[in-house]
Amino acid sequence: MRLNTEPLPPKEAFKLDEKFKLDLAYDLMRLPDEINQLRVEVLKQSIELENAKKSERNHRLDIMSEITKAKGEDGKTLFTNDTLREAELRVRLSKSLEWDRIQDKLQTEDFKLGETKIQLEWACDSFAGRKAVARMFEVRSE
Repeated sequence: MRLNTEPLPPKEAFKLDEKFKLDLAYDLMRLPDEINQLRVEVLKQSIELENAKKSERNHRLDIMSEITKAKGEDGKTLFTNDTLREAELRVRLSKSLEWDRIQDKLQTEDFKLGETKIQLEWACDSFAGRKAVARMFEVRSE
């Protein structure tokens, strides 16, 4: 990669129209609030995702508890080892409408959080870029 060693254009080339300056100033004032709102949204969505994960764990534990307590007609434990209990857990989870609802909620919350994080990253990058442009034109206009 070669560095550009050509001299900078004269400062007249950097004259900006008023609309560009106003748009830049507006963005520089607006974006910090938008970034803060997105950070709050990321926090809220992280909590929602964590709640969905807790629901998933609790549902799994509830079903496993039922499996562990299950007795046959003779009063003996039905699922006597971990392999049998895990297999029964998979069978029961696959038939559980509540499990399906929880999985849908997890997927939705995970997607929403990822989408908001992308928006936050874009807003931060956009703000940094606009700040750099503003500094560049501030220096060049002197």
